[in-house]
Amino acid sequence: MVGKTRVRLEERRRVSFACVRDARRRIIPDVFSNLNCEPLPLRLFPENLAAAKSAGLQGRQRTISEYQYYEFQSIDRGLSQDEIDGLENFSSRAEISESKFSVEYSYGDFRGNPRKLMEKYFDIGLYYASWGTTQLLLRFPKQAIQPGEIDPFLKEIDWVTIWEHGDNIIVDIDPYREHFESYRYWDEEGGQLDAMVPLRTAAMAGDLRVFYLVWLKAIECELLTDEHVEPIPGLAPLGGALEECAHFFENDGRLVRAAAQQQPYEDLPSDEIVASRIAEIPEARKNVLLERLIKGDKGVAAELRRAIAPKRINQSLRRRTVGELRAIAKKPG
Repeated sequence: MVGKTRVRLEERRRVSFACVRDARRRIIPDVFSNLNCEPLPLRLFPENLAAAKSAGLQGRQRTISEYQYYEFQSIDRGLSQDEIDGLENFSSRAEISESKFSVEYSYGDFRGNPRKLMEKYFDIGLYYASWGTTQLLLRFPKQAIQPGEIDPFLKEIDWVTIWEHGDNIIVDIDPYREHFESYRYWDEEGGQLDAMVPLRTAAMAGDLRVFYLVWLKAIECELLTDEHVEPIPGLAPLGGALEECAHFFENDGRLVRAAAQQQPYEDLPSDEIVASRIAEIPEARKNVLLERLIKGDKGVAAELRRAIAPKRINQSLRRRTVGELRAIAKKPG
């Protein structure tokens, strides 16, 4: 397990109801006035309904209410009918297919345990609530990723938990929220998890930048001192999946842009080198991979990329300290 054991997880989700209700009754002139961060400008977070109307949302009447959303996906294999039938016991209102489970609540609560669902059924999952809780869960085959690889990103973070279950490694990322004034205005149409699925695939192929975003969030939470050094030398290039994840966790946009001034990984090898490496794979190994592919194992592609064209750290780049990243983030422009 990496990081300190998290405490009072479920209590954090519930003890704040009264505080959130009080905060909702106040008109907050500037939703970010009490935050030392600047979320990426990827979504609109209106401070009240009037702001929403002025931003062009007149056609959608919204009221701020308690809201919870759970979504899980099985990527590497399809769920059996018996598994689908078993999942129906957790919620009568859930949408369930052979690859996805999703449910939302405006009252009541989910009967399932997200961690147990990840252990038994799913490869990626998320949870968010209108009072600010955001949780991302990732499951990896042990042959694709080891705890030691992500330890430099997560070892100082007490709201990240990693554990082994069977042949898998599971990562639970659940940042705590301390500013109820930043009550989140959800104007989402779904698809957040779909947009972040490529991050899991990339991590299995050796691209660990999703965990760099978590490391950046720990800076905002004051878990890292100015002397801490970045785990890889940069975050670039930013793309849809990374940006969606940064939005989901409300990363400080200035820190993200500062980190993205460097690209941590070397360019991929040429087609000729890739072809020669493929030719070097033993015939028996190729047959095993093909058999897994035919059986629907979607992790084969990432495993091959990791073996044939692994991500290599650009050793010519110096790794910056937290203090240096903060200084870059403060620069105008």
